[in-house]
Amino acid sequence: MRRNLKYGEGQTYLPDAQFGTFQWDTLHRSNSVNLNVAVDLAEALKTNPRLRIMVNGGYYDLATPFFAAQYEEKHLPIPQSLAKNIEFDWYQSGHMVYVRDESLKQLHDRVAAFIKSTLTESK
Repeated sequence: MRRNLKYGEGQTYLPDAQFGTFQWDTLHRSNSVNLNVAVDLAEALKTNPRLRIMVNGGYYDLATPFFAAQYEEKHLPIPQSLAKNIEFDWYQSGHMVYVRDESLKQLHDRVAAFIKSTLTESK
């Protein structure tokens, strides 16, 4: 990419916000924690069994790889009956799904359908 496209010449790639000058505030309930929110997600699902979750991601995402989301879902400390409340949609894109026009349209349509489905279920 740098040689052929001349993109990023003279720049250093920082794959994580923990590096460089910016530091994430990782305090959670006054405790320093990993940025994994799976426990919070499981607690929310158990508290509200009608909660629905839609995960959208790009196949080529280097920041939040799509297999990681599926792995986390399979290991959530929730009853199996709540696993049906989580759905996944994957796109031929990277981290910012909406940058690619085709993926943006798919994302829009899927999110709209998801919201519509939650409205009809609540009646």
